Amino acid sequence: MHRYRLSDGLSSYLDAMRWISAVLVLLFHTRHILFSGDVAHGAAMKLFMALTSFGDEAVVIFFVISGFLVGGISARRVERGAFGLPAYMIARFSRIYTVLVPALCLGLLLDLATMALFRSTHLQGPAAVPVSSWTATVSARLDAGTFLANLAMMQGIHAEAFGSNTPLWSLSCEWWYYCGFAAIAVAVSRRSLGRAAAIAIFVAILAILTPKVLLLALLWMLGLLIIFCLDRKRLRLPIWLSGACPA
Repeated sequence: MHRYRLSDGLSSYLDAMRWISAVLVLLFHTRHILFSGDVAHGAAMKLFMALTSFGDEAVVIFFVISGFLVGGISARRVERGAFGLPAYMIARFSRIYTVLVPALCLGLLLDLATMALFRSTHLQGPAAVPVSSWTATVSARLDAGTFLANLAMMQGIHAEAFGSNTPLWSLSCEWWYYCGFAAIAVAVSRRSLGRAAAIAIFVAILAILTPKVLLLALLWMLGLLIIFCLDRKRLRLPIWLSGACPA
């Protein structure tokens, strides 16, 4: 797969897709915080609700792009015999944890501030849950055990998300897809003991993950499959993208 090059044009398209997807996810979660129930009365509100309903689809795009970029680039290195596990894991660790740790800390501060501010009010929390119930639920998830479980990327798998930050589940998926790919890369690159250890780690990862997370892994693998097909001329891009992807 060494012949395929990611051009500046394609990079720009992918960046645009990621920005649009990020905005869609933000609008999706903001909509659920600000509005609940059947509030789509009137054309303007119905349009707003329709335009802010693509959060799940946006996450799908993120997973496919991640597989395309991370999986594709790394697979080319495996094929050339240039895959380095330490460099790969350092890159993946820094990408995930530079987002996760600030998100956990900022989420803690925002949850504490929200609970203190609305403790004595009759306002409605997310999804029409009374503030008192929302506070009790979130407070139970602000313990040290849940924090450590989120640091270990278990949110959405075998632990609740820390506080009210439920969107963190997608980061745990990304992390375990990165680790699973690393195990496969080592298994096909090493011999004897190294290969056996990598296979054992991969099996352990499969045992840890839930069926839902494993099913979503197919989206990540789809991104890898796309770049694999592009490298071998088995897939033709749309005309508006073909000029951005020189072989």
